[in-house]
Amino acid sequence: MQIEKQTFDFLKTLKKNNNREWFATHKNEYESARQNFELFVDYLLKQLVSFDKQLATLEARKCMFRIYRDVRFSKNKDPYKHNFSAAINTQPKGNGFGFYIQVGPGVSFIGGGAWQPESSQLKKIRQEIDYNGDAFLKIVNDKKFKAQFTQLMRDHKLVNPPKGYDKTHPQIEYLKLNSFVAGTDFDDAEVLHPSFAKSIINCYKTIHPFINFLNTAIS
Repeated sequence: MQIEKQTFDFLKTLKKNNNREWFATHKNEYESARQNFELFVDYLLKQLVSFDKQLATLEARKCMFRIYRDVRFSKNKDPYKHNFSAAINTQPKGNGFGFYIQVGPGVSFIGGGAWQPESSQLKKIRQEIDYNGDAFLKIVNDKKFKAQFTQLMRDHKLVNPPKGYDKTHPQIEYLKLNSFVAGTDFDDAEVLHPSFAKSIINCYKTIHPFINFLNTAIS
């Protein structure tokens, strides 16, 4: 199972014609591209369930995000995204963290973790790292983890230590993070290659302990 070139062709053309009139006249092409992505996610779920039984309860279509953009608070008023995306998360919405897949020309990305969690969750994650620093470091310093994800995202990282933590804390650079996300980009050729699904499955296996650590922290 793979992402088809026609799916990318549709997304490329949508980016150039991002308006409701064009979209309405090309709805069939959209449905075909969306179905390809849904079948791809369904295939992933069936492969991943072999080592994560909780995923057996998920349906591909319910994991997928809408292509329609929320433009209420954005200067960019384009009505549609030019990518397809899905979240593989066994936790109730808003109560846990999971794995994210996004495919689109020039914007393909996979990763997982906690993106700007609410303050109560962030506090618990920092506390878990404080209490179980060795377990956390074992995950993020694993050779396979570092090879696939390089390092955790540093967006919105604090300049100073968070309240309650000393600057000499051995994990202080991690405690300064406001998001705990590991991810990696894929170019268009990699996404369209038949081995892309296998790459995602390998990444999910590698990042799974990291996601479990975060979910344990807030449970």
